[in-house]
Amino acid sequence: MTQFRPATTDDIPAMTALWLDGWHTAHAAIVPAELTALRTESSFADRLLRDLSTTRVATIAGHIAGFHIIKDAEVYQFYVGANAQGTGLALALMQDAESILRSNGIKTGWLACSIGNDRAAAFYRKAGWGDAGSETLDLDTSTGTFPLTVWRFEKTL
Repeated sequence: MTQFRPATTDDIPAMTALWLDGWHTAHAAIVPAELTALRTESSFADRLLRDLSTTRVATIAGHIAGFHIIKDAEVYQFYVGANAQGTGLALALMQDAESILRSNGIKTGWLACSIGNDRAAAFYRKAGWGDAGSETLDLDTSTGTFPLTVWRFEKTL
């Protein structure tokens, strides 16, 4: 049975492993090598600790299978573990994220998707998120910000 709950510090190792694997699988071949080099295990753990208060996990049989982080009107991070892909968890996790946005009074949510991450983009469209063009964001890294042009998706909640 899938359950959703706020993340705790005890969840950081499992979320870090999931994020590290998911990010490198989806992004390493499509973003600049300089950014990939900065996406280390410690960089993910540090960001999870920083954003823990707005992070929720999805668990299956007590094991973390996915998580999302909300920042203001943005689904800032959204990851489903490889073992849970294709199970329907992603849609349920997105519905959880949308519910949080609505409960925070957000009328239009948004999220960024790396240009070339066609699998994620197809999922976002299937979940009702619309293409809103592209924009350049300053991504957080351990050495400061890194500019990356991404696809922007939006959804009226």
